[in-house]
Amino acid sequence: MALVNAESHRQVVEYTQQLERSLLIRTNLAKFVPQRVRRLIEESPEAPSLEKREADVTVAFADITGYTRLSSRLAPEVLDSIVERYFSAFLDEIVKHGGDVNETAGDGLMVIFHEGDHARAAVGTARAIHRRAAELNAERPEGFEPLAMHIGINTGPALLGATKIEGRAGTRWTYTASGLTTSIAARLAAVAQGGEIVISETTLARLDVSAPVEDLGYRELKNVDKPVRLHRLR
Repeated sequence: MALVNAESHRQVVEYTQQLERSLLIRTNLAKFVPQRVRRLIEESPEAPSLEKREADVTVAFADITGYTRLSSRLAPEVLDSIVERYFSAFLDEIVKHGGDVNETAGDGLMVIFHEGDHARAAVGTARAIHRRAAELNAERPEGFEPLAMHIGINTGPALLGATKIEGRAGTRWTYTASGLTTSIAARLAAVAQGGEIVISETTLARLDVSAPVEDLGYRELKNVDKPVRLHRLR
């Protein structure tokens, strides 16, 4: 009986250790894996459903204004530290509003919203990013100029799912929204100035009629066949 109890205790301890390791891995992966992908893997660990499907989404691009100028004035490690601090704060807001960070570059973020009232969630995230940037600017060391973001948001159909990227270093999978809706969102971010949010007509249609906006009229956008009507949120 003593041997049986000892073996049972050993198994319980081993299971507890495995569970702790699993939770640690899951916590660390959560920093890098989009929320949607995590859910799909948890629902079906052996064969997650990552195939592409058409979905109604809102895509937001948030870029640092004047990044090239900053990179020429600051040492790379200093600039990386600043960007990491700001983007970490932005990530908290993105997760809070249900967005998935699809891509990060040195100067920007691409975020996908595709559940619930996703257009409103994207706009709420954009406003929160500007608010957090202002808060961090107020805390910046003397001699450092404030950092501003310019954001573009578009709503519409896109192919949502996994995309495989082949390269010399190997194969990389990313969960993304591809198509014209995403391309237009990126162009809108390029139109916006520091501290601004520029949205499309399709995104505005999902918001309250009382949303404070400035009509920018129709604009020709690069690689987009038809002019797109833009609005700047106030």
